[in-house]
This record gives sequence, structure tokens and C-alpha cells, in this order.
Amino acid sequence: MNGAVLQREHRVNTMEQDKLAPEQITSQLNRILASSGFARSERHSRFLGYIVDHAISGRLNRLKGYTIGIDVFDRDASFDPTVDSIVRVEAGRLRTKLHEYYRAEGQNDPLIIDLPKGAYLPVFYLNRSAAAARGGKEAGVDNWVVTRKPVASIGVLPLVNLSGGGDLEYFSDGITESIINELAKIPELRVISLTSMMCFKGTRKTIREIAAQLEVSHVLEGTVLKEEERARITVQLIEGSSDHNIWAESYERELDNIIQLQGELSRSIAEQLAIELRPPQESAGTVNREALEAYLIGRRYRNELTVDGYYRAREYFQEALSKDPRFAQAYMGIASCYCSLGSHGFEIDDPRDIIPQGLSNAQTALLLDESLHEAHAFMGIMLLKYSWDWTGSEYSFRRALELNPNDPRATMQYSMYFETLGRHDMAVQLAEAAHAVDPLSKAVNFNLAWQHFQAGNYPRALELFRELVKMHPDFWGGHWGIAHVFRETGAHDEAVRSFQRAVLLSGGYALPYQGLGHIYGITGRHREAMKAIEELERRALNTYVSPYYFATIYAGLGDFDKCFDWLEKAYEYRSRLMAWLNVAKEYRPVHSDPRYRDLIGRIGIPVEVAG
Repeated sequence: MNGAVLQREHRVNTMEQDKLAPEQITSQLNRILASSGFARSERHSRFLGYIVDHAISGRLNRLKGYTIGIDVFDRDASFDPTVDSIVRVEAGRLRTKLHEYYRAEGQNDPLIIDLPKGAYLPVFYLNRSAAAARGGKEAGVDNWVVTRKPVASIGVLPLVNLSGGGDLEYFSDGITESIINELAKIPELRVISLTSMMCFKGTRKTIREIAAQLEVSHVLEGTVLKEEERARITVQLIEGSSDHNIWAESYERELDNIIQLQGELSRSIAEQLAIELRPPQESAGTVNREALEAYLIGRRYRNELTVDGYYRAREYFQEALSKDPRFAQAYMGIASCYCSLGSHGFEIDDPRDIIPQGLSNAQTALLLDESLHEAHAFMGIMLLKYSWDWTGSEYSFRRALELNPNDPRATMQYSMYFETLGRHDMAVQLAEAAHAVDPLSKAVNFNLAWQHFQAGNYPRALELFRELVKMHPDFWGGHWGIAHVFRETGAHDEAVRSFQRAVLLSGGYALPYQGLGHIYGITGRHREAMKAIEELERRALNTYVSPYYFATIYAGLGDFDKCFDWLEKAYEYRSRLMAWLNVAKEYRPVHSDPRYRDLIGRIGIPVEVAG
């Protein structure tokens, strides 16, 4: 497997549901163990059989270095995996052997079993490239996400909390998000995301004004009243252009059964909009009331999109699991926090310390409930930015969007996937698709402008970044993006001023110093560039700072030996930005350097598009 882009035909009305049965995985395991490479290696056969068996049977507590050392490699109870590296070393060899198998004997197998770097929990997904080859199709990419034509559109206003206290806002906001997520699974419906809809919480705008701003045909509004262990939800569906109420309903449920209500409500709305639904997926079942409440509080903190918010959210998701150990969404929530802190935007912790935990929690969530689109999306993010597994990452993004074609996070991250491959046409189209369902999000608006920048459309990128600054004047990312456009168009003085503004607004975030130090370097202001490096070194004394930032500044200074020294450290730390090394404009001066080509190969960026 070389990570090349895979092809798959998608049709909105005939989307597959790739639920892999344990029998399928066991059959693929037996196929691998019978191959020539594994037949000669009893140790790796035993290792692979052990982790696959424990994964599909749900015995995940045994997939740790200590227990594997004892169960597979016959170490005694005194075994210390921090001293004896046998499990980590053999996991690397097993991973290599699996990749060798799929490059040769297993290239046409229907199912892939892989072992992500930094984890002992295997992942399973369909071999899309083999399916395309059997169909006689040239490897390419489906575009159903960007070409689907919904027959209706809707915005769900934050439900009004009638429970008599601001401390219960988490519950009404959580129910709002759950309704949005259920509606978003309907391909024929364009659903505005929670991030954009929360901008209208407490608004005085009329329904007609909101519908016009979001360009939706309908708006849902309502109330939530939580009492003891029951909740009453009242909603009404309003036609945006006429402000006419076309349907209303009230629901009352025990909190343990509140999750099923979201599906019932979405089916009622679809019926009112004359949308024919596919048969519903299996019910998620009941959830312990205390677990649900802890989970909803966790989502509220996670949606703050701050470092402190992610740490608080993780605590509440863990509390939810203590109440209900099989609550798949809580595992997904924990995975999302680890993903965000280590690879998705912040990278404020050493990725090697936390992303393996994120991968493990995402995989556990999917083993419990394969239909969780968010778990697939976060799995895709981590497989791309940490494991550098383009094949597995694309599968995860595709599956997330099959389950929820309105998911702006999966759509946005899928655009970044194509960005890393240099497929800027698809990256821009997917960024536009994400913007269609989340038009007021900082992250989505930034990504749309950034993809135009990466595609070389500098006038459009500058226009979009300026619109972002107008919407969010204190967001450092808008100024950072403007600085990049100025740098590439030769307006270096303006670039310096914009990078300086980004640093001032960053709130201590280290990434903006990378751009500022680099522009100082390429404009001959070497003393200022070294001061940026010194600032990063000072921060690194107390917290994690990605080695990639240092490498970029040294690239700007023209000190390519130090640049590659730091890139090697970034490779060792599995810095998320290494997945973008192929398309990072700051590294164009080193494209002809053999060390650059070597790094591209070791990262695994598909060679047919690298350079």
C-alpha cells in the first residue's frame, strides 16, 4: 500500500454501510497468517493473532505493552516495557511486515488490517484500491460530497432552556447538537452546523432574517424543560421565506431514552419536508442518565475550542465512562480531546504521548458503535497527521461523510488530506462544501481562505482572509493568513506587520512565531529571526514546542543543515505539520536536496505527487 488516492463510486441514494463483521476480520487474519512472510515468522503471527483477537472481542485492556510482553513474548511479572523494548520493537517489525504483505501477496485482498504507529490496537478497513482495480477503474477520487444537491436546507436554532438556571444550558445546547447531528445524516438535506447556529443564541433577529443570512429554506426552533429524570422538548418547523409555522410537536421522555428521541424527531422533520428516508440504523440503546449528563457537559467544554476546554471536557467524558463503560460516544469524546491537543490545530503536547491514546479511544468507540461519524472523522485526522497513513485516513474521512454528509469537520479535514497530496482542486471544492454547512465558523472560514492560498489564488485568498478578520478581528489566524499572502506576493513589509499582529493576538500560542521568524529570515533580518528562535527555545523549557517551527525559521535563514536537523527531530516527534512537508511553500528552496526527498519517502507521502 503506497497511500495513493483511492477511487470509489458514491451515489447519494446507494451509500454503503461498511460494517465489518468479526468473521470478515478473522478470515482476513487467516489469509495473512497463511502467507509466505508470516508462515515463516511464528513470533509475528502470534503477535498479530493476539492483537486482532483481543480487538474484535473487546478485550482492549490487554492491548498494552506490559500485558503483551507477558502474553505474547513470554516475559515474567517483573517485565518493565520502559526498560525492555521488545514489544515496541516487534510492533514496528510487525507493521513493516504487514505493509510488505499488502504490497505483494495481499494487494488484492478485500480487507486491510493495519497497526498504527504508536499503538497496539489494530485498525480494519476495506481495501478500496483493490475494489477499484477489480472494477477496471483508474485510481481517482469520488466527488459526491461536492456535487450532491440537497432538496431542502435547515438551521436549528439553539433550544431555549426553560429549566430555570443557566447551569443547565449544557443540556439544552447538547440536545440542540444531537438534533443537528441526526438531521445532518440525511444526504438530501443541507444542515447548518452547531458552530454557526450558536451565533444566533439569544438573537433578536427574525426567523426570516436568519434564514436569509444562512440561505436555508427552513428553521427549527424550540424549548427544553428538564425536570428530575425526565425532559420535555417542544419544537416547531418554520418556513424561512414566509415565517410560516408548518409543523410543531412536543415530546416527553425519560433521560435514559433521550438519545432515541433525536432519531424520531429527525424522521418527523424529514417527513414534513417530503424527504424519503432510508431505513434507520440500529438504535444506540439506552444510556445511563448520569453518564449522559457528564457527556453533555463534556461536549460543552469541548466546543469552547480552547486548551483548558479540552482538558475539562476529557475529565467529564471519563466521568461518563465511569458511569457507563460501554458508552461509545464518551470514548469518541476522549479521542477528540487527545486529537485536538496533539495533532488537530494546537499540538501543545508531545504527539507521541497523547495521540496513541486518541487512536485507541477512537477505535474503541467504533468497536462499540461503528456508525459514529465523529469517531471516523477524528480517526482520519490522527491517521493523517500522526500515523501518516494516507490510505487509512482517506477511508476514515469517506466513511465519516457516508454517515454524515453534512459534517463540516470531516469535510474540512478531508480537504486538508487533498492539500497534503497537492490536489488543490479537490481541497478547494471540499473547503467550499464545508463552508456551505458552517458559514460562520472561524476554522471553516480560515480553511477556505487557506486552500485558495495553497492553490495559488492569492487575490481570492486575501479577500477571504480579510473577511475573516472583519468577522473575528481578534483571531490571530486571519492576520497570519494575510501575512502568508503578502509574503508570497512580495509585499514583505506588510507581511512582517501582519505576522507581528498575529503573534500579539495569539495568546501565547507558539505557531505564529514560526511565520514571523521565517519572514525575518528571508528578508535578511537575521537578528530578529534568531530572537524568534530564542523565544521558542525559552518556551520549550516549560512546554512542548514542535521542532517543525524551528526548522521553518532556519529554512528562512538559509541554514539548511540546521533546518534538516530540526526536521529530523520533527520526524522523531511525529509533528503533525510533517504531513504537509510536500506542499509547504517555505521549503521550496530545499526540494532538490536529497535529504528532503529522503524525508518525503520516510514519511510516506505518495511519491507520485511529491516534490
